[in-house]
Amino acid sequence: MARRSPYRNSLLWLLGITVLCMTLPNQAEARRAHTRVQGLKSIQRAVNTQARTLFHPKMRIRSRYAAPMTTLAKESTEQWLASATNTGAIQLWNLKNGKRELELNGHEQRVSTLYFVPAYVGITETDAKVRIRSALQRPNYLISGDVQGQMILWNLQTEQIVRRFYHNPQPVLAVSVDKRGVLMSLQKHDLLRMWNVQNGQASDQLEHGINQATAATFDEEGKLFVVGNAHGDVAAWRVKAPQKRVALLQGDGKPVRSMALSPDEVTVAIGDDQGGIRLFKTGDVKTVLEVDKHRGAITSLRFNNKGTELISAAADKQIHLWQLPNNAGGFRPPSTESGSGNSTRALLKHSYTAHTESVNDVTTLNEGKMLISAGEDVMLRLWDKDQGKEMLRLVSMRKGWAGVSPEGFFDGVLEGNAEERLDAIEWGDDDTQFKLDGFLEHYYQPALLGKLMAGRPLIVNKPDLPKIEQGFYLPPKVNFLSPTASSAVEGEGEVVIEVVEQGGGMQELRLYHNGKVVEPSKQRVLETSDEEASETLTKYAYTIPWLPGFNTLRAVALSNDGIESLPAELQVVARDEADQHRNIHMLAVGINQYALDALTLNFGVADAKGVNTFFRRQDYVHYSNLVSHQLYDAAATRAAIRALLREKLATIPPQDTVLIFFAGHGEVVDDRWYFIPHELSEVSAEQIQQQGFSSSQIYEDLSTIPARHIVMFIDACHSGAAADAFAHYDAQRPIARLSRSTGIHIATSTSVTQLANELRELGHGVFTHTLLEGLKGKADRAPKDGRIMVQEILHYVRDQVPEFSEKLELEEEQTPVINSRGEDFIILGH
Repeated sequence: MARRSPYRNSLLWLLGITVLCMTLPNQAEARRAHTRVQGLKSIQRAVNTQARTLFHPKMRIRSRYAAPMTTLAKESTEQWLASATNTGAIQLWNLKNGKRELELNGHEQRVSTLYFVPAYVGITETDAKVRIRSALQRPNYLISGDVQGQMILWNLQTEQIVRRFYHNPQPVLAVSVDKRGVLMSLQKHDLLRMWNVQNGQASDQLEHGINQATAATFDEEGKLFVVGNAHGDVAAWRVKAPQKRVALLQGDGKPVRSMALSPDEVTVAIGDDQGGIRLFKTGDVKTVLEVDKHRGAITSLRFNNKGTELISAAADKQIHLWQLPNNAGGFRPPSTESGSGNSTRALLKHSYTAHTESVNDVTTLNEGKMLISAGEDVMLRLWDKDQGKEMLRLVSMRKGWAGVSPEGFFDGVLEGNAEERLDAIEWGDDDTQFKLDGFLEHYYQPALLGKLMAGRPLIVNKPDLPKIEQGFYLPPKVNFLSPTASSAVEGEGEVVIEVVEQGGGMQELRLYHNGKVVEPSKQRVLETSDEEASETLTKYAYTIPWLPGFNTLRAVALSNDGIESLPAELQVVARDEADQHRNIHMLAVGINQYALDALTLNFGVADAKGVNTFFRRQDYVHYSNLVSHQLYDAAATRAAIRALLREKLATIPPQDTVLIFFAGHGEVVDDRWYFIPHELSEVSAEQIQQQGFSSSQIYEDLSTIPARHIVMFIDACHSGAAADAFAHYDAQRPIARLSRSTGIHIATSTSVTQLANELRELGHGVFTHTLLEGLKGKADRAPKDGRIMVQEILHYVRDQVPEFSEKLELEEEQTPVINSRGEDFIILGH
């Protein structure tokens, strides 16, 4: 073997050293680059984790019609609550069904006191007329007084003013009516004024000696009153003959701001303008208790029904619950251990903190288990008394109202002016706000107040639902990429939407075209960002036909918790095609004869045929033709109904209009509404779920219909599978979701029992009869232009069905529920 040259070995060695020296920096740089990449990925992972930070919102009210709440009164059975505002409006709340029954407007100034006239007081009226039968369940009369000295006697059943009372322009501090029908009022002057409640004439007066009165109260029967003034003087008077003063407490220089009289009429609580509370007995006029925990004027004091607890509210935004010392129902003798000789101690059981401004009034409800407070922050707040927990906030907004819990559950008016419905309430911060009805998927709870009062569990169809005020993960951001507002479109076009997740995930993306949802199956994914990208971004595309004229697009994405994103909105204009034909399609489904004889109805078929016949006889001005589909009795199976929706109506052009009418049985099972088809074999929750036509299936089928204008009328009574006091309200929840998700108009009239037997002379049920009367022209109101718009017929049915059922003196009043989404459009032109 030949030997290598030593020079060659040396050269190889030097070459190796050189290569090594050149390689080491490159490897170090590679390691540094790898480290940088991993570091960036770690940072990105941290950013993505940070994106899931909970959003902590506050409830905000965007309505000029929501005003500070000033005073409260509860009716003796505690089924009814009256509240009032500083703008003079008065609200009547039905605590049994959880609804605001009415709003009364007769004052122009801040209402300072409210009083339910006892049922035993007879008041004669010559022209009183009850508008609807359900009003007969209300208390008869309410008296209100304002800061300008005006008092009004209201008939709550007719919703009219009976008469007004006035003496001088000083605030009305308290009113009462005794068994003789004598109205008594206390104002700033030193007189108790008495009025004949029948004719409004002043009848007598009593000089009580407390000048410059600032607070007053009566006992429940109007036999005793207590009044205090700006110097702290307090007097108690027996009104019933012989009239006499039963107590006089010399002032301590602190203006009296509020007072309360114990149920046994022995103890008086006084609140001053510096946050102090004193209690004294009318018999010995000795102060038996003093507390000083508030840091503002005491605006309201109330004893509980037993007189063992005292509730105080103040300008410092606080409410306190005091356990009073007692001995066999009365106060203990004053303790002398502390050296005071004339006072004892009270236990502060709870403090209730949520109001953001002064608390103006407070009272107990539900046999003392709950409190309700009225605040300058335009809200009534309901509290669990013993737990100290806020349960609900009530907001009144002229024609509308809302009830919202801290957890995010809500009830209220879904339609109407934007400042008078649920849209006026938002959850948000200074930068981002989510409208309340964007939480409808899981948080809408019809009869929410009523269920809380009754201790009924709420319907929660999703486990681990976030409590909104404690924070929730944000829904995605949604944005249109194409077309743009300046795009010229015609024929068919592609709509591209960008969705960026913000921590809450995405359950569903919905695109609405002129108000109606675009079929989800038309959605396709164009692009999805890489897992390591700075944000999770997905692009979706839809191909849709453009309609002549304005095309309004609206896109929303729902988070995994069903919370809607802020909407993306876009409007483009397509070339108008003057020769384009528009048809109106009718689907009428009516069932009298079910497979189960027990479900037999009288007018389901007659109602459906009546509506169908009416439309067949019209000479259409705005439509070319009527295309009619009918299913009655045995033909009205679930399969047949779905076939018409998914096959016949799924092929119509988008410019057409669809009217759907269902008459039969309806039922709610597990938070889904079911229309009961002919073939139901057993009235049980299990069979209804297996054989019924559910609101989820109705959503699927309506989504396939290209028509942008759809209205649905449902006249259904409960089959009896789950009917109870709240069954009517439970049905509203899935119907509201159906309307919102599809973007269609739905009028629903559901009842617990069948009403048809009383209507044989009409040949129709109340709902259908009223609908037909409206379509014949009565719904054409303002403007009266010879056209029936969908909004006009919906409002006509909503307003007239209760009145018509009252006129017929039916046992059960029907009240349709309207869920109106999408565009307004013409149904008929006369």
